[in-house]
Amino acid sequence: MNRDADAAHNLLERKNKLMAELMTYYRDMIHTATQQIPANASNSSAAINSLAMETAMTGFIRATEDLLSLTHEIRELWIIGPLTKPGAGDEEARRNMKQEAEETFNLVNALRNEQRLAQIGAAEQSPMRYYVKNLEGHPGRTQAGQVPGVHQ
Repeated sequence: MNRDADAAHNLLERKNKLMAELMTYYRDMIHTATQQIPANASNSSAAINSLAMETAMTGFIRATEDLLSLTHEIRELWIIGPLTKPGAGDEEARRNMKQEAEETFNLVNALRNEQRLAQIGAAEQSPMRYYVKNLEGHPGRTQAGQVPGVHQ
């Protein structure tokens, strides 16, 4: 969908063309419906008249659907707004994403710190105490078999 500055002109042009098509098909339907068939006409005259009416009705329906599609596009432009050109606003989007990522990172770190403090507080209130001591050959293991700083 074209959403540049000329889009409004293009949309009005499309609307005018569709309205002209609708009026043409409506005129053709009325003309075909009111056309008198002579009493001595053959079956082929009635078939041609029926085919003309069907063609006009099909065109009218198609033009109506196209007009509804156009109104949908207009509503979409009205609600969502025009899109920016490719590359426009990329730098601002990068800055916003970086700032939001940093804020999220800081929030996650704050939650982790609160969780660690809560676990330390719960451990201090517990009658059981765990002492961290390196076992030979396993510098990162404690007597309880846990890695320091990793809570399970």
